[in-house]
Amino acid sequence: MTLTRALDPGVTGERRRDDPGVVEALDAVVRDLVRREGVDPQRDAGVVRRIADRVVRDHDERSLTGMVAPVVDTDWLVGELVARVAGFGVLQEFLDDPSVEEKCVKPRPRHVRSKHGYWRPRPTRRLLRPSEHRL
Repeated sequence: MTLTRALDPGVTGERRRDDPGVVEALDAVVRDLVRREGVDPQRDAGVVRRIADRVVRDHDERSLTGMVAPVVDTDWLVGELVARVAGFGVLQEFLDDPSVEEKCVKPRPRHVRSKHGYWRPRPTRRLLRPSEHRL
């Protein structure tokens, strides 16, 4: 089971992003619900996905009233929340992508990957923030 949704074939690793404030707020809500319900995120990623889906849907419905920022891509946001809570955060999309054979986290803090059998690593556009350096 992959934690994030599959990338579109024409996409180069960049995903559509929602407002970082929305992502952070919903991340906190999902983590709180996971703790409250006593879910083990490593064992029960499916339960975490259902919780994240419910939280995103509730937020998306509230956004229709104009009280909160709208969600740009609900599927991406659910996958991002599951990756943050039950996976390896920003690296999870590359772990789930079967065309990525090799991952290397560089000290800069950029990471690179090798795809489709090419040995020359290709830099990604994903930068790891200091708070994401906990692997």
